[in-house]
Amino acid sequence: MRAMRPSAKALACVAVFTWAAIGDAQSPAAPEALAKRAYQAMQSGDASKAVAAFADALMADPENARLHNDLGSALLRLDRHDEALSHFEVAAELLPEVPEIRRNIAQAHFRSGRYPEASNVLEQYLAARPQDGGARHLLALVYSLAGDPQAAIRQLERLRADGSDELAVLYALSSAYTQAGRLEDAQGVVKEMFRRYPDAPELRFILSKALEAQGQNERSLEEVDRALAAKPELPSARFHRGKLLWNLLRDEEAEADFDLAIATTPENAEIYIYRGSVRERRGRGKEAGADFRRAMELAPEDYRSYHQLGRLLYRQGNAADALPLLEKALELKSDHTESHYLLGRTLLQLGRRDEARKYLGRVRKLQDDERNELESQVTRRK
Repeated sequence: MRAMRPSAKALACVAVFTWAAIGDAQSPAAPEALAKRAYQAMQSGDASKAVAAFADALMADPENARLHNDLGSALLRLDRHDEALSHFEVAAELLPEVPEIRRNIAQAHFRSGRYPEASNVLEQYLAARPQDGGARHLLALVYSLAGDPQAAIRQLERLRADGSDELAVLYALSSAYTQAGRLEDAQGVVKEMFRRYPDAPELRFILSKALEAQGQNERSLEEVDRALAAKPELPSARFHRGKLLWNLLRDEEAEADFDLAIATTPENAEIYIYRGSVRERRGRGKEAGADFRRAMELAPEDYRSYHQLGRLLYRQGNAADALPLLEKALELKSDHTESHYLLGRTLLQLGRRDEARKYLGRVRKLQDDERNELESQVTRRK
């Protein structure tokens, strides 16, 4: 299964803009005491109390852009992304001359997993504030998560050209090069990271992923454990650890890690697929089915959730409900051998033998193709 998205909270490299940082651009009189209470709550880490105070202040001054923006910032801390977005948009409409509000709109889209919207807003913002390296880094992350590593590379190389050699930038660039298949470039950046930051937990994580790719799951687990011990909030490391434990059949520990990963990135469909798989393996089919359905909602173009839920229903003897899910999986990935096999078995269970033979015959053809491709690769390497 391919790696997907990391922790939005941990990787959101742009601080959320509030007027508390720059002083009053629009100073309300009546709600000032309530606004002061809200900022005190924000500084003490009590975002819930801040939300209530900002809302009360807006009741007294509903056209105040500052209060709308800063209420959005407090809501963002509570992961109430859509509510935050609505207040940021009001603030931007009331005060269009402050582009930093657009940056906050991008953050709300980003944390909700709406990457196209986030990239569009960030491109507009950077046209006005091209020197904002944090926003450019975030834009690179958005492109990477949206499956466009070349666009991510353009932004990250621009950062390097501007003189940024921070570990976070190098780490993102090495990941983008890898995602784009530019492995020599990725290796060069990793070497530079080891030279500049030899003790960084991010490098332990890179080493862990390399060991996993080589099938060395136990050693990979040791390295990611070291990385997490040094930096517990390391983006995507908890999900990676859960996958390693899943591969090692340590299901109870794997599920605990998937729970933690979902708590920080609840919009990541792939984590639900993995957690559903481990719950199915632990005999909790109802919870597994709920995870697969959630993954379908979050990533409707990912064949895996349809396949997993279809397989679960087939194994439970519910061929009629499994059938459309397996058909959808094959619509999204026509060469997926196991979906062909399961669809054939499902059709047999429903008494549709002629249709079943077509899919089961396709399994043999795909297996032959895979065998021929493997033999061809071995021959080329000799």
